Amino acid sequence: MGPKKKGKGSKLARMSEEEKIRYLQHRAAIEEEARRRKEQLISTFMKNKLKHEEAFIRLNSAKINQQWRHLLRKYKCKELKDDMEALWKSFEKTLSLKNKLIDTLLLDLEDAETQYAMMFQSHTESIGKIIGLHEERLGKLFEMYKKDRENMLKTAAAVRTHIENDGARRCEHLQAIVFEMNERHMKEQKGAECSFTAKQDELRNQMLTEIEKSEEFQHSQLEMLWQTMQKILRDYNNSIAPMKVHYNTLCERDTNNSAELLKHCEFINKYSDIISILKQQLVLKQKEGDEEIKKLKKEQSYLLEKFQEFRNNVTKENNKAHTRLTKMSVTSTNIIEKVTEITEKGERLLQLNLNCQKYLTQMEKVLPSYCKGPILPVNDQEQNVKEEEDSKEAEEKVMSEPFDKLDNFWKQYNEVLLETQTMHLQHQSCLAENRQLKRLLRHYLNTLARPSSVPNISAARTEGVARTATSAVTRSQNNKKYM
Repeated sequence: MGPKKKGKGSKLARMSEEEKIRYLQHRAAIEEEARRRKEQLISTFMKNKLKHEEAFIRLNSAKINQQWRHLLRKYKCKELKDDMEALWKSFEKTLSLKNKLIDTLLLDLEDAETQYAMMFQSHTESIGKIIGLHEERLGKLFEMYKKDRENMLKTAAAVRTHIENDGARRCEHLQAIVFEMNERHMKEQKGAECSFTAKQDELRNQMLTEIEKSEEFQHSQLEMLWQTMQKILRDYNNSIAPMKVHYNTLCERDTNNSAELLKHCEFINKYSDIISILKQQLVLKQKEGDEEIKKLKKEQSYLLEKFQEFRNNVTKENNKAHTRLTKMSVTSTNIIEKVTEITEKGERLLQLNLNCQKYLTQMEKVLPSYCKGPILPVNDQEQNVKEEEDSKEAEEKVMSEPFDKLDNFWKQYNEVLLETQTMHLQHQSCLAENRQLKRLLRHYLNTLARPSSVPNISAARTEGVARTATSAVTRSQNNKKYM
């Protein structure tokens, strides 16, 4: 060991500073690696030891649990055995009690059957009496029906003849109206055509006369202007004729008569100016005449357009009148159909009323009915028909009387509707009571099936007896209502 240390010390002494640092770092790394390996070995040893301990713990806990469960099973079996003995005793007691209850219910059923037989016998006797009364009532109603049918057939025949006669009379009246309207239309059309031709001739003659007047006026003006121009020319020729004869003399006297020539030239210029003015006036007159002719042509075209519009309006009015007539005919046919439908509905209502009266009960026949209104006899109906033909006020009165009877009909209808609603409410209440009884019975049976129902068997028995009694009472009340 001595020489080794000396060797190490000598080795360190021989090393430089950098080599010493590297050597020391290498030594520290080796020591760190050894320490790390030692810690790793310790940790693996501790982990293995913990695993062995956990395995032993699990094994011991399983053994303890097994022993504890065995003890619990024994205790539970003992408790179940005690419960079974108690349940067997309670079952025997409930069985004996239910047998007693069944015996009492059988006795109640026998009593109910005897009561039902007695009630059924009394019910059959009352039904037999009611059937006899209804047969007598039906015989009387059949006789009344025959009489009413004969009376209604007679009134219906009279009304039918009246309606047929009225319809024929109205058809003849409509045909006469149509013929009169056609004749009136033809007359109006002919009068319109004649008036149009007369106006057209008058306008044409007026226009021709105005044109002739304008032409005559213009011709007269032209003739006057021509005459004036001819007169001027003649005067000019007459004035120049002696000058031509004395031309040679005048040429010699040219210097002397220059003033006179100048005077004559001014006179000619004046007349030439007058002629040009007259020509301009003639052109203006021609333009005015052309404008008047154009205006007349425009008026003629405007009158022709008015005539066409008038003709179109006449045709439109004719078409409208034709459509109105067709609509009147269609509406009259529709009204006749609706009246027939209303009469059919009235007959059906009367038939239904008679059929409903057949099915009235004895109580409803005894009670006062709202629908027994005043019924008119046949003579009164004939008088009403005559009053319809005489005046409109009587028609309104006769038409209002049957509608007044509908008040009683609606009263009876409301009574029947109220009865149906009350019966529906009774049915709903009975259904609700039935559901409630079923629910209580189910609850009662469930409570009997449980062990806890043993001490309360007397209360359950009393409740069952009370429910049977209430159900019997409600059944008897319902039977009385329906009776």
